[in-house]
Amino acid sequence: MTSSGWNQNKRGLKRFAISGLMRWIVAGYAIGYFLSLFGLNSWLTLNPALIFRGQIWRIVTFLLIPPASGSMFLLIFILYFYLMIGEALENFWGTVKFNEYYFGGVLIQIAAALLIYLLTGNNLILSTSYINMSLFLAFAAEAPDTQILLFFILPVKMIWLAWIDGIIIALTVIFGILSAFVTLPAGLLNGLAMAGVSASPGAAAAAVIGLANFFIYMAIEYRKKRPNDVQRQFRAQMKKGQTADVISFAEEKKKRQRGEGGFGPMQPVGKGGTPYRHRCAICGRTDVSDPDLEFRYCSRCAGNFEFCLDHIRTHRHVTEEDLKAGRGPEPL
Repeated sequence: MTSSGWNQNKRGLKRFAISGLMRWIVAGYAIGYFLSLFGLNSWLTLNPALIFRGQIWRIVTFLLIPPASGSMFLLIFILYFYLMIGEALENFWGTVKFNEYYFGGVLIQIAAALLIYLLTGNNLILSTSYINMSLFLAFAAEAPDTQILLFFILPVKMIWLAWIDGIIIALTVIFGILSAFVTLPAGLLNGLAMAGVSASPGAAAAAVIGLANFFIYMAIEYRKKRPNDVQRQFRAQMKKGQTADVISFAEEKKKRQRGEGGFGPMQPVGKGGTPYRHRCAICGRTDVSDPDLEFRYCSRCAGNFEFCLDHIRTHRHVTEEDLKAGRGPEPL
């Protein structure tokens, strides 16, 4: 989707987006935990067979089932962890995109469970486990160098935990598919279970369905990072006049060499003398030229450079040596 298309959709969805969505999700899990103390979990599950018998509330109530059972301490730790990564993702993406990502995964899961039951008669009961996993994987993709204390002692980067989870998920899918055609040895099944791998067709289907929104997100992000697509989007925006007040990066580079300006949001006004607060260091769009565009600072660049969401992950990072040599961020 082009930036203009995204912005048009965002205008329509902004009024429906839930700010602080992860807090509501965690509050729902807390309610689900207390309901489970009274043995009511079985009334909340996403059970397609019972939904078609009139228990429609299950389409929503399965979101209340917490991601872990057992001690309350373990649940509090897990909910705090998901609250942290959920709020971080909302800060990275903005409220609208985070809502789209989460509810997109929920809708995919509901639709898949109902369709599988209608087409095959298999009653696949899905939970929110893989939806939560998709949040973790998205956070690891956005902030791979973030560290957490494993067991409150060992510092581990998110990217390594994501790779471990990815291997477990891949094994779940592979052996789940195999188990539908051949009988796997009991010793192999026990070993896989000890490693957290559930080798069954249902587990494989749950993994693929629950992580579908993450795969879609990764495909979109990969497309955004392709240089030809970035250039094509920028040329399309220029044709539509969306960047009429933009001073190009090349022009800014010349101005800095002459000692007349600098990189990033250094110019105080936009078209017609209208002041702006944010400006992308790559494409030059501002909150004046595109009021619905969101901006982020890059933590990996030396200096104080701001980028639009289209270029926050598609630019060459600036080093201290670049700053001394008068070089700023450039598109990949």
